[in-house]
Amino acid sequence: MHGVAQTYGAITFVNALPTGVGAAAAIQLSVHVRATLDPRTAGTVHVVRGTSTPLLERSALAAAQRYLDAPTSVRLEVDSEVPVAQGLKSSSAVSSAVIGAVAQAAGSRPDPREVARLSADVCQQIGVSATGAFDDAFASVAGGAAVTDNTVRDVLRRLELPAGLTVVLWSPGTPHAPSPLAHARFRALAREGQSVVDAILSGSPFEAMRRNTLLVEQAMGYRYGDLREAAEAAGAIASGVSGLGPTLAVVVPEEVSERVRSSLRSAGGSLRTVPFQGSREARGGES
Repeated sequence: MHGVAQTYGAITFVNALPTGVGAAAAIQLSVHVRATLDPRTAGTVHVVRGTSTPLLERSALAAAQRYLDAPTSVRLEVDSEVPVAQGLKSSSAVSSAVIGAVAQAAGSRPDPREVARLSADVCQQIGVSATGAFDDAFASVAGGAAVTDNTVRDVLRRLELPAGLTVVLWSPGTPHAPSPLAHARFRALAREGQSVVDAILSGSPFEAMRRNTLLVEQAMGYRYGDLREAAEAAGAIASGVSGLGPTLAVVVPEEVSERVRSSLRSAGGSLRTVPFQGSREARGGES
């Protein structure tokens, strides 16, 4: 029994740590997972392509428990373009792809909300996310952009971003710490966080992104003001720390992406231009 799934990385409009409400948008950095079930053995996970981690193992076993009547073993082949610990939702994307692939191998086709909820539960249980990052998981499976309440694993609103936009990603390359380690710092900024949520729910995702990055930079100690000003002077619409960073995500009209990249080169680090990934909820997140 075989199953395959494809998910995507994402960028942040609203970090969920201060209030529990988050917003993320999928980008075209993909994760592909192939799962093979072996009912002759039970309860083991073998990763034949990719590196075995607690996230992979727990995601596979949680999906097997949810979608299979009897214990089985899972063989995984994992290919991911999403860099780890850079704020681009690697944990959510990988976990969701594993769950989707195992579910398909078991003969189920759960919708994106169900896959994202199970992924969020796993991510919270093993300590890679303080809230479970339901917003990240949902965007990675369903594509497009969405606002979610992570405390109850609910989608509050789907967002329609203007056509013709792309994302320039700048990163110094250093990884961030797991979100539970920063949770207290963000919860102390709940009032500022509510202002970010108000902006996104009023239909202003780019204003929310601007407010969100001020909050995240304060909590994490980043000093990205000069970079953001340079990018916006070169034509960027908005920019902000994605997740817990260190990646700065810069939303730009496609025609000025090279000019914006040039404005960021003097800071060193790495640069990459990645399109948004549109909504694909009707396909259930499967490839």
